[in-house]
Amino acid sequence: MSILDIFRKKDTPETTATQDRKILVMSDLHCGHRCGLTPPKWWDNEVFKWGKLQRVLWNHYWTTLQEWKPFDTVLVNGDLIAGKMMKSGSTELITADRQEQADMAADCIEETGCKRVRMAYGTPFHTGSGEDHENTVRDKLLSRGVDAKIKGHYFGTINGKNINMKHKIEASTVPYGVDTPLLKHILWNRIWYATGVQDKADILIRSHVHYHERVKHDGCHGVITPSLQGLGDKYGSRQCVRRVDFGLLLCEISAGGEISWKESILEGTAQRDESEVLFA
Repeated sequence: MSILDIFRKKDTPETTATQDRKILVMSDLHCGHRCGLTPPKWWDNEVFKWGKLQRVLWNHYWTTLQEWKPFDTVLVNGDLIAGKMMKSGSTELITADRQEQADMAADCIEETGCKRVRMAYGTPFHTGSGEDHENTVRDKLLSRGVDAKIKGHYFGTINGKNINMKHKIEASTVPYGVDTPLLKHILWNRIWYATGVQDKADILIRSHVHYHERVKHDGCHGVITPSLQGLGDKYGSRQCVRRVDFGLLLCEISAGGEISWKESILEGTAQRDESEVLFA
């Protein structure tokens, strides 16, 4: 037996191809951050710009859910909470209490109305380097009657289509290179498939970079999910040039195995600084 044989276990399909299935795909909630996805009871005062932004983001999320419901499965691809955000001294947070952040994330996910939730762990900077605070979100969902599971790298099969979901993917700083990391991950999946370790992905889901892309290559639908955090953190607004896509994806897999997508992207989620006119 080789070391690879240890990992050559195939997951049992979670559904059979008896009817069309609707899968909600989301990521990067960053609950607890002032511009993360924030349920109403945690909103800041509306007189402040963050309070206004929280309402806009939540209303887009809630409205999209009402339009797309019901769901057979919800896939949540990491960074459910913001964490302590020590690099900015926790100054960007609504709350630094990761238990409370987990409550926020559980409320957000429960809002989907779906009783089957599959998650992948996010970035340790946000979710815990010495522990996995996203486990707390899972446990809270379980206590509310939700069939919730979380893994570092999620594999599942729906209507005969293999899903490969992991949080992190590399970012591109040039607009013409944003699809390259997706193509690379699809190729690596094919290499792992050749060794018998992974199933050949029909749907490959990545997140982390807060912009949305989708490609189809070698029979695989590769997607980078939009985020559920608006632009407004110190890193993104002061150091990055890329756009931020806020929103959700709906993946529909027919009983015959046909895959289609819907996206709901909110435009203009940045907090734009006022322009100073020095000389008219």
